[in-house]
Order: sequence, then C-alpha cells, then structure tokens
Amino acid sequence: MSAILVTGASGFIGHHVVRTLLARGKQPRCFVRPTSNVQTLEEWGVELVYGDINNVSSIFRAARGCEAIFHVAACVSSVNSRDFYVANTEGTKNVLDAAIASRMTPPKLVYFSSLAAAGPARNKVPLTTASPLHSVSHYGKSKLRAEFLARSYADRMPISIVRPPIVFGEYDHASLALFSMVAKAGLFLLSDPFGKRRYSIIHASDLAALALDILEKGKRLLPATLNDATPEVTDASGIYFAAAEQDVAYAQLGRMIGKAFGRKRVRMIPMFKRAPYLVGAVATLWGKLMRRTPYLTWDKAHEICAGEWICSPQEAEEELGFQTAAPLQERIRQTALWYCEEGWLPFTKERLMNLHRANPKLPKQYS
Repeated sequence: MSAILVTGASGFIGHHVVRTLLARGKQPRCFVRPTSNVQTLEEWGVELVYGDINNVSSIFRAARGCEAIFHVAACVSSVNSRDFYVANTEGTKNVLDAAIASRMTPPKLVYFSSLAAAGPARNKVPLTTASPLHSVSHYGKSKLRAEFLARSYADRMPISIVRPPIVFGEYDHASLALFSMVAKAGLFLLSDPFGKRRYSIIHASDLAALALDILEKGKRLLPATLNDATPEVTDASGIYFAAAEQDVAYAQLGRMIGKAFGRKRVRMIPMFKRAPYLVGAVATLWGKLMRRTPYLTWDKAHEICAGEWICSPQEAEEELGFQTAAPLQERIRQTALWYCEEGWLPFTKERLMNLHRANPKLPKQYS
C-alpha cells in the first residue's frame, strides 16, 4: 500500500485527516515541522517526516513514493501580511513542485483552500463555485493565489480543491475560546450588534471525510496558465465547498454551544459595527511588539466586517453524495465533551453528562 502524504498533519484539521485515513485503512505519512507537537500522531503510530513547507527538498523527501497528497498546511492568522503569502502561496508552489518531482506518475493532490478565498456572500445568497470571487483579507487572497497556482499545474498532475468555511472540532484551539466563554460564564461574544449574520460551518471530521471522497472520486481542475487564472474563470470543475447541512446565525451558534453544556440561557455580548477594526488594530500592534499572534487581528477584522460567510456544498452533495455524519448540534456537543474529557475545559465528562441527563430534550451522545 502506497502512503498518502498529509502536510500540516500536526495541526487541528491535519489531525482529523490523519484519523480519517487510518479509519479507512489508509497509510498516512505526516509532514510536520521539527517544532510541532506530535504526541498524538506518535500515539497513533503513523510515519513522521520532518521538514518545512518552504523547503522544497524536505517536501520532496516526504512526497517520494506517495500515491496522493492532502495539502493542509497553512498560515491562518498572523500580524504580518507577508506570512500568509509565504506559507499559503509560495508554500503551495513548493508542494506542487515537489509532488511532480517525487515520482514518474505524479500523485493526486487535494488542496485545502478556504471560503475566505471566494469571499463573503452577496445579498445573503450562499456562494457556489459559479459565484464571482472577491476575497477581502490577506489570508483569503493568499489562498486564492494558491488556487490559481494549482490550476496552472493541472496539466501535469490531478488536482482538486476543497473550500471549507468555519471549521470546528476536537484539537481546535481557536474554537476553544468560544466554548470556554459559554461553559465558564454563559457569555457569547457576537460578531455584529445583533448576531444575525449567518455563517456556514463544518466539523473537521466531516471535512476530512469529504476530502477523502474528493481524492477517490472527485473531479479534477482543468488546466489554465497563470495569465488565464483570473476571478473571471468560470469552469470550476474540481472545486468543492464544504459545509454542514445548515448555516447558522452567530447568536444561534452561541445558543447551540450553550445547549451542549446544558445551559438554558446564554447572554449575548453585542459587537458594535466597526469594533472589530479597532480591537484588531490594537491587538495587531500588541502582537507585533510582543511577537505573538492574538485571537483577533486586523486581517481577521476585515473578514468579520465583510458580511455573511455562507456557501453551498451542492457540488459535493450531487457529485459525491456528501452528507455530514451527524447533525450540527450533535457535532457541537461531541466537541464540548472532548474539550472536557481532555481537560481543555474545567468540566469533567461525568458532570457534563449529568447536565444532559437532566435535560431529556438534548440529543444523545454521538459515537
């Protein structure tokens, strides 16, 4: 059995991709940085290859002999805009070059892009692969440039793209902040004054399952030169949006998290219309001085204020028969249980289960 390379395997989504591959009897090879926390991967007994996404030779060593590649590694937040383009655009080019050089018949590749590459929805209509592209952040633009690069390589190797929206689940430090605020204080910070903006969302396990289906039976990108790869490109074969069965208003998401913790009421903290810009600007300045990346940056503020982030997984449903393995409320509850069980939140699993037994309207535990 040939290995399947997973870049960014030590990250949140990478963990779920590796776990899904193992569950389906595949042989994952994990490309990780020397500084990465690989404790869980070591416990799973998977092959580790150390390197850097900006070092082509290390990617080549990792990709050699692999039948396929899941390119998950990315820079998702930074106080320096150049970091996005170095990791997400140049890093993707390095992976593509290494993949082509790694074997006579190049491996299939699934690139994990983002809804941010396509931009927010217009007129409250979920984006499809036919929608015009208008990314609003450096993160989104770096991902979109990487998509264009992938299209320019499509005549030399089979490539597909998956665009996830908000992703949550086990191992996720970013979502932990939302769950923690609700669990500890019954509070939820909105992204707008009334929490009415709608967002597509997906659990990382469902995203990983879709990515593997795309690898095995999805369509591939059609070739194009970089000069042709513009936002006006209309043939989106090989590109798939990933999303759960329902999108949610942000306030609704807070209530769903509260329900997972047995809370009958969650107090919503409104965010004034331009407040994310102010907070993001101050936090970004602090981050540059302290050499840390805050939860909210100036770049992320652009996304928050841009509108609704909703997309349609129509292509995945029609072409691949995609369905999430559990309803969204159940996935949120599953994540909350994991946070408690692993000690990421100050709730014991037993206490959380007692909360659910006290409320028979809550769904049964997902297994």
